[in-house]
This record gives sequence, structure tokens and C-alpha cells, in this order.
Amino acid sequence: MTFEELRKNKPTVQWIEEDEDGDFFTEENISATNKTLDTYIESLKELGDQPTEDEIQEF
Repeated sequence: MTFEELRKNKPTVQWIEEDEDGDFFTEENISATNKTLDTYIESLKELGDQPTEDEIQEF
């Protein structure tokens, strides 16, 4: 999976789809989660194409 695919396939997409009434996930929570995931994905990207498992777990 590419980094771009990771960004497009964040679990928050499914959370929004499954929470039809918006009772469980607020826009604020989804936004904060997306920001955190984007930061994490960028950190992984900085590790290069073949990071070790240990390098990944350090983040």
C-alpha cells in the first residue's frame, strides 16, 4: 500500500459511513483523528521505502 492509499483509506472514512446519525463521532473528533493519522503517515514516509519493523514501532 502506498502512502497516498493510506491517506485515502483511513478508518475515519468507514466510521463516518457507519455513524449515519452522527451520534458517535463528531466532526471535531474525526478531524482530530485525521490530523493525527496524517502526521503519522508523514512520519512513516520520512523513514523511506523499506523501514524496519523497529523503526516503524518507534513512531
